[in-house]
Amino acid sequence: MIKAVLKRNNILLSEFADSLSISRPTLDTYIRNYDSGGRLSNNLFQKIFDFLFSDAQMSKEDFERRYAYVIENYGKKTDMSSYSQSAPQTSSSETNGTNRAQAVFDVLGEDLILERFTQDEYNILAKLLMKDSGLLHCIFKYFLLWKDKVQLADLNEPEKVMAINLFMFDKKLQGKDFTYSEEEYRELELAIDKKLNPSKYTTEQEQKAIDEISGSISTLLANNSGLSIDEIISQIRKTL
Repeated sequence: MIKAVLKRNNILLSEFADSLSISRPTLDTYIRNYDSGGRLSNNLFQKIFDFLFSDAQMSKEDFERRYAYVIENYGKKTDMSSYSQSAPQTSSSETNGTNRAQAVFDVLGEDLILERFTQDEYNILAKLLMKDSGLLHCIFKYFLLWKDKVQLADLNEPEKVMAINLFMFDKKLQGKDFTYSEEEYRELELAIDKKLNPSKYTTEQEQKAIDEISGSISTLLANNSGLSIDEIISQIRKTL
């Protein structure tokens, strides 16, 4: 069935294998196993095959869209063959690190393929994971409480605040009684607008100070005074 779908969409087997960075024999094995109703040895490829080939009645347009999405997110730029369950043995520390990365990759892979995450949402998550995010650590601690990995009494104050607020938020959601006031909505709307468009909220006094500083810098530069940066700053302070 898979070969017929690829042929109908003018995709050669060798092209498909190359795009996903796997060998042709590996692809043949995956196709044979999938078409016979078995599961693939690689969980990520199982999800990719389900995404592309589970619906025999999928339109050509829908398949093209899904295929382009898979190649864009999981094509040659990512060597997916490295995520095979038969990866070589490594040291204990390397294995633990690989397992942690694999767990995150599997979840993100499924969410991206099934389009539960948009690319923008994924980008935000990636940035949070790459930086030292206090907010993210506090959120993690809350979920670790329910795994008995940490104790509530051992959390620091920011972690306790986050845990309690997340608990109350989840409780309200579960009870289907979570509401917000119009005032709270407007407050959030205003905060977002101030963040994205700060120039709209510059006070007259602030704008006057900005204009004076700009004027002082322009005057000093026009006079070609040869002052150092510290001297220029000192001169500007005297004018304010």
